[in-house]
Amino acid sequence: MLSMKSNGNNSSSIISEGVKIEGDIHFPYQVEIDGIVIGDIISDDVLIIGKEGKVESNIKTKNAVISGKFTGDMSASGMVTITSTGKFIGNLTQ
Repeated sequence: MLSMKSNGNNSSSIISEGVKIEGDIHFPYQVEIDGIVIGDIISDDVLIIGKEGKVESNIKTKNAVISGKFTGDMSASGMVTITSTGKFIGNLTQ
């Protein structure tokens, strides 16, 4: 399930566990990935890869929190946090 929440000026999307997306995507707001994404991602806000999330991608984002598995290259203009459950395989450019 892909859902979007809006709280006034704050919007976010969730790619739920069990969902697989193949292709390039752009999020102008926060996104949480708990499913599988294969393809390039641009996030203008915070990109969160949840514990169950698996992402194979080239990512351009402002901030990121990695709690699941990420494989690829990431360019982040802000902070990147890799939690104790997170796995990052690739290159990070800041």
